[in-house]
Amino acid sequence: MTFAEQVPGLTRRFGRRTERLRSTLVSVGLALAGRAGARMTDAFKVPVSRNTLLRLIASLPDPATAVPRVVGVDEYAQCKGRV
Repeated sequence: MTFAEQVPGLTRRFGRRTERLRSTLVSVGLALAGRAGARMTDAFKVPVSRNTLLRLIASLPDPATAVPRVVGVDEYAQCKGRV
């Protein structure tokens, strides 16, 4: 049985890739996604499947949404009695 210490910023718990490789794969996945991204990772000599790249993209947190400062009202719809 092998025990490894978790190094913050370098490894992730139960991870099979370093954070640097993971961030590189996420960048490739965001730029190319799918099959094109898988072909690009083959060129890097780090072959991963297209599903792996899509899974990495799906695991990213949603971007923060800004609260709108002004809410517009559709005046034409209000004149027609529609809400």
